[in-house]
Amino acid sequence: MTVEDLIKEGNLILDYVKYQNEITAKSYGGTLQFEGKTFCVVNTANNSTLVDAIFDPTIHDAVLLYIYKPKEGMWKVSMYSNDKLSDEQKEVLDLTPIAIKYNGGGHRGACGFTCKELPFDIYSIEPISNY
Repeated sequence: MTVEDLIKEGNLILDYVKYQNEITAKSYGGTLQFEGKTFCVVNTANNSTLVDAIFDPTIHDAVLLYIYKPKEGMWKVSMYSNDKLSDEQKEVLDLTPIAIKYNGGGHRGACGFTCKELPFDIYSIEPISNY
């Protein structure tokens, strides 16, 4: 197998991951007003690139992913910056105060917390689409 073959296969895999992320984001994603920010939110665990198909920097300030972890009996909430944000938007974005408020941590562009009950109403999430 040549390097070119490996690159081609790698690109096929990346395209598939991007496609699966798009389906997940459109199926389980929405927009949430929380702690003074407008989040592109998805009910799943992953990373900030999961929402690339639905993140709109003219609407969303950041990404919020949440998922229930039955073994711990806790919700995991992760908040991220997104590459679609301008440098100016990224410069003023600091999500750590939100994480700290809920006994979590991290840094300006990637942080989170765990909790027994979500501090936001999941029924207030505006769906992205009826995918």
